[in-house]
Amino acid sequence: MKYFYLVLGVALTVGGGLLVGGDSLWLGLGFIAMGLGAGAQGVKKIRQENLLYRLKQAENISAERAALLQASYDKAVSDFQTLDEARKKLTEPALLQQVNRLQTISRDLLRYLEKHPEKIALAQRFIDYYQDRAVVLVEKYQDFAATHLTGDEILSMQERLRTALNGLDEAYEEQFRRILSDQFMDLDAELKVMEQTMAAEGIKVRDTTDTAYPPTDFTGEDSPQFGKLRPFPQGVSSTAGLIIPPEQLRDVKRTRVIQALCGIFLGGFGVHKFYQRKFFQGVLYVLFSWTFLPGLIGFCEGMRYMFMRLEDFYEEYYLKR
Repeated sequence: MKYFYLVLGVALTVGGGLLVGGDSLWLGLGFIAMGLGAGAQGVKKIRQENLLYRLKQAENISAERAALLQASYDKAVSDFQTLDEARKKLTEPALLQQVNRLQTISRDLLRYLEKHPEKIALAQRFIDYYQDRAVVLVEKYQDFAATHLTGDEILSMQERLRTALNGLDEAYEEQFRRILSDQFMDLDAELKVMEQTMAAEGIKVRDTTDTAYPPTDFTGEDSPQFGKLRPFPQGVSSTAGLIIPPEQLRDVKRTRVIQALCGIFLGGFGVHKFYQRKFFQGVLYVLFSWTFLPGLIGFCEGMRYMFMRLEDFYEEYYLKR
């Protein structure tokens, strides 16, 4: 099925490009949009099936077990996305900061599981209980806040929900450590073998307290925080680990919309490139504007700007303007 989506996407996109070059501009753009959607669906299915394939290739994992682990991982990703959408609606700074921390740990954990799908079984408690409970608690808190009631019972329940969420980051981290525990043991054994080999060859392992080579002094934002996640500032919106300053958030959103509209409607003349201050690329678009290619590329780029994550846009385009 994934190849069907890819073939359909290519066919619709190419056909749309031909129509755009003819007399059916809007019909062609519609075909291109459908083609891009079909292609994205195909890529998504390939990624999902790739994880399933790697699970099936893992030792002592049957096809049925692999399917269950895939379903667990999909649930974890779905819960992460649900909590992320709920996070965007939070207005209380302290609660927003706490949910940001939860999302940061969860993001790193899910990325690790994607690289090591055989460890998904070790994350079942995190997936089925802790992250699931985090979603429920935040949604319940928002339900109470939406009532705008100030009675003692409502306020007391909101405080209990905040307290429960404040303890979840430690639970998240503990679950992550348990998933990594066997890797720690494997690494410890490997280091011991290496140390014994070096000792047998007369190579002295330098102690970390040796001052012959003084350690680099890390300060400021680049200071490493091993074993500890640096908290997000209050009011910050980020799930990709990149912080968007609150005072820039509105301007980032406005910039993304303008850049996307320039690409969609004026991409054939490279207006979106000039807006990004990429003047050389903009001139190339103008030089080839008599063909349909710059318009097609500009439209695709504009659609990408419009639907890409705000944090990704901030890092890839806004900071480089």
